[in-house]
Amino acid sequence: MIVAFLSDAIDSRDSQYNGRPRLPFEDMIFSCVFKVYSTFSGCRFNIDLSEAKAKDFISSIPSHVSISRYFGMEVLTPYLKMLIEESSLTLAEIEKRFAVDASGLSTTDGFTWLHAKFTEPRLIDKKDWLKIHICTGVKTNIISAVEVSERYDHDTNYFASLVEDTANNFEMNEVSADAACLPKANLKTAIDNNAIPYIAWKSNSGISDAKDSRLWNKLFHYYAF
Repeated sequence: MIVAFLSDAIDSRDSQYNGRPRLPFEDMIFSCVFKVYSTFSGCRFNIDLSEAKAKDFISSIPSHVSISRYFGMEVLTPYLKMLIEESSLTLAEIEKRFAVDASGLSTTDGFTWLHAKFTEPRLIDKKDWLKIHICTGVKTNIISAVEVSERYDHDTNYFASLVEDTANNFEMNEVSADAACLPKANLKTAIDNNAIPYIAWKSNSGISDAKDSRLWNKLFHYYAF
């Protein structure tokens, strides 16, 4: 499996600390990713882990309690991002056009929300969520870069990092996004990485007289033409 191959590149020695040794990171990352892919509950998933152990994808079988605990460890985040980026490299020669967007991911937690209905405000329970920001290939749908943020973080704050991370591994010809990513800094980031920005203009967008608006005006003229 591709996840087993990629997770073998992780050096679990970096994750050691004083006290009882942790389970190997490569095993836990494989188990966590495989658990999500399987869609099974933790207990039922042990059967799949036994088969993975028999095929030498993992060195030991972690319990479902350990897998649940590792899901909440932020230390896994950079490794998971690395796996996503590494898995996209096989299409580096094919994919040249990209798009940036975000979506919500619901969690098991909830929070109270002030909701007005029939003019009487009231508190209701609402499912909590996170936002996932991705840069994806237009032709292949491969995910070349990813960021996870809190639920109200604005999309424009992650455009630059997604484009720059993608440009490290791909030759970008163009990048598309919605109007949330329109600020001048994002336009410049795309141009600096040799990609033409196709970002939706707002209804009130127009020519600017500001000193740093040369690129903005040029791209607006191109859009209007």
